[in-house]
Amino acid sequence: MSTSAALMIGVAVSALVALATIVVGGLRAHRLQRGVGWYVASGAVLAVTFAITVAVVASGLRQGFLGASGPQEVACEQVATFVDAPGLPSGLSEAHCTRTGFQDSHDVMPGTVTPADASLWLAQLPGNPILTSQGCTAGETTCIPQVRFDPRAKGGADFADFQAHLRSDGRLEFTFTALNT
Repeated sequence: MSTSAALMIGVAVSALVALATIVVGGLRAHRLQRGVGWYVASGAVLAVTFAITVAVVASGLRQGFLGASGPQEVACEQVATFVDAPGLPSGLSEAHCTRTGFQDSHDVMPGTVTPADASLWLAQLPGNPILTSQGCTAGETTCIPQVRFDPRAKGGADFADFQAHLRSDGRLEFTFTALNT
């Protein structure tokens, strides 16, 4: 059973309990003293409302109010689409792409590729970024410093970053990151 279905059932049961409490409390209070039943009924409604609120908040905290609580694996084609690339780099291997976020997305595509294929692929991005050794993170041999897509890429990305180092087999081991704000 899905969480939303369980929540709806819980709300329905709570509403029935509140209604029964109002009726029973009202009947008993009518025998005791006129007007006390409304206090009993109001207290029952407040208690049930509080219980439902606690359940909804606890469920939201458990699942994360703003989507998934961590990176979710996505097809690498989605990362390419996010930055308006016509496809993935030729010869791409060892890629495991993820997306984090709800309103703002943060896509990550680590993998390996030849330097020539990386250059060809990056040149197809908006702004035609070029691989360089200038401005790279410590330990990285080639990169594109952060690129700003202005205007925003049609796929939704505002920024992209490519950090890589050359392996002994001549391939680049890279991390391509794209995000929007």
